[in-house]
Amino acid sequence: MKDYIKGNFAKKLKTSFPEKDQTLKDVCQKLMKYGETLPGNELLGVQIAPDQDPGLIAVSSKKSNLIDGDLNWIFKGFATSTKGVFDETPFVEPGRTVYALIVSDYQRDTNTCNINECYVEDLLNEAAASKIRIQVFACKDYSGKLLFSIPGEITTKQRTLLSLAFVGTSVKPLDEATYEEACSSQFFVRQYLFAILDKFSATRFKSSEIPEDEITNLFDLLADGFEEIEDLDEDEDDEEMRLAIEELDLSISVYNKLKRAGVSYIDQLRKLTIPDLLKIKFLGKNGVLEIGEKLKEFDKNHPQKKAENAKEEDRTAMSELDRLIGLDDIKEQVMKISSFARMKKALSQKGVTDLNMALNACFMGNPGTAKTTVARILARILNEIGLLAGDEIVEVGRADLIGEYEGKTAQRVKDVFKHARGKLLFIDEAYSLVEYWDNGFGDEAINTIVQEMENHREETVVIFAGYPDKMEEFFRRNPGLRSRVPFMINFRDYAPEVLAKIVEFEASKKHFTVSEDARTKVFDICGKASETPEFGNGRFCRNLVENAILNFAYRNFNSAKTEDVSIAFELSPEDFAVPAGIATPIPKKVFGFSVGEAS
Repeated sequence: MKDYIKGNFAKKLKTSFPEKDQTLKDVCQKLMKYGETLPGNELLGVQIAPDQDPGLIAVSSKKSNLIDGDLNWIFKGFATSTKGVFDETPFVEPGRTVYALIVSDYQRDTNTCNINECYVEDLLNEAAASKIRIQVFACKDYSGKLLFSIPGEITTKQRTLLSLAFVGTSVKPLDEATYEEACSSQFFVRQYLFAILDKFSATRFKSSEIPEDEITNLFDLLADGFEEIEDLDEDEDDEEMRLAIEELDLSISVYNKLKRAGVSYIDQLRKLTIPDLLKIKFLGKNGVLEIGEKLKEFDKNHPQKKAENAKEEDRTAMSELDRLIGLDDIKEQVMKISSFARMKKALSQKGVTDLNMALNACFMGNPGTAKTTVARILARILNEIGLLAGDEIVEVGRADLIGEYEGKTAQRVKDVFKHARGKLLFIDEAYSLVEYWDNGFGDEAINTIVQEMENHREETVVIFAGYPDKMEEFFRRNPGLRSRVPFMINFRDYAPEVLAKIVEFEASKKHFTVSEDARTKVFDICGKASETPEFGNGRFCRNLVENAILNFAYRNFNSAKTEDVSIAFELSPEDFAVPAGIATPIPKKVFGFSVGEAS
């Protein structure tokens, strides 16, 4: 009993917000290892007091353990030690009862750690309201303790929250009899500490709202940069290219925060209001200022692009679909989906609300077959009809859905659906969630996806994308999936004549033409390429054009003295080269799916 920290010495820590989970993992690991290696009965831990400011406090049984340099090393990237006097933050005092988290024998034996993040957040909210203090520290022999200092006695609600947040655990008053029982392996304590600090930092951010006058000043400073401009006739992954936020040359920190929030393109960024940007986790006022300045700089350097974008505002999504090269069968399927959507809306206006068929779809096809392009256009169509509140899509993959430990995956999936509310959710390479064993994180993600699709069926449209054969395996993993995805669309590889047209289109976007002789060679190259596995379709065409332009530049501008600006920017046969590996085609596997709706 005497060994656990009573908060004799303490130093407040100023919290920052880590950009990556790994930062917080390192903090937890260093804190536990540091405390474990202290001599004798000396201890070092951390106390979380959500009702206080700053609320994060390093505590120790000995004053000399709270060295600023050591604390700043331990909490690097997450918090900094405040130099100066030591603070008093009593953990044990009259009127309070200390409880210890007890890990069940089953968890100890199986080494399973199940945490429900949503209830961890609820627990911290309860701690703030009830002035509960949480303390974590390391003991010798690779163990640790998680303690709660509660005014009075623990309530039924608080006991329930703890058991929901940390599944398979219980709490007991800490005394001589329960002291040893309260020791858990550092594996458990580190996981619990990570979850608590992660949610603590998130709730702190939510509570630190920027005053209205500062927001007004931001609007005044950045108004020119945040005009609503459409730039939807280009696509990064498929046959047309949207301008990515990489064009803005943002700092790494701001860039990563935008990408994690699902913002990948400049047109997405322009549609966000400044309050929207301030809601992005950890972005802050300085990040918003940087974005505004970068947008201003971009528009100054690219006035012609801004003008072109402005002219595109009146273009309808259906006309965008018509402009795509080839894809006739795909266009027909999208027309069917949009027609059904219009009918569903018309019936709902007449009071018919039991038409349960959803608009979810599966896009099956090889890379570069315009799956993402069509998904973006479909999102705009459904928005124009009025069935989706927003016209953008939320793109996610396995890394966005799978958590680091049991219980976190379900929360990640729920967070993704929350972010995608009123939008189109595009789950790329969905088959990557399928694992070669049962009841893994992948199954947890798939099961939660099915549940969330049902919960949000009237406000979110989900599109799964991937290779045809692998998507079949994905749908077999959960019987409830297929019944919730009525539209199954196969994006076939492009025929050589379509590929040749895409090459000309890509060249024209870069202000080049293709000579008559070069068209014949392009057709031949595309024909050979289409017979090979791992063929990139539209992506292959872009690479072919970019390589041809490099060859053109070498032929015409390989001398520093070249000043002839009258050269016709026309690509010749000699500019186009057969990419490596195309000369000897290998028959591709033929997929046995037909375009159509699933019954």
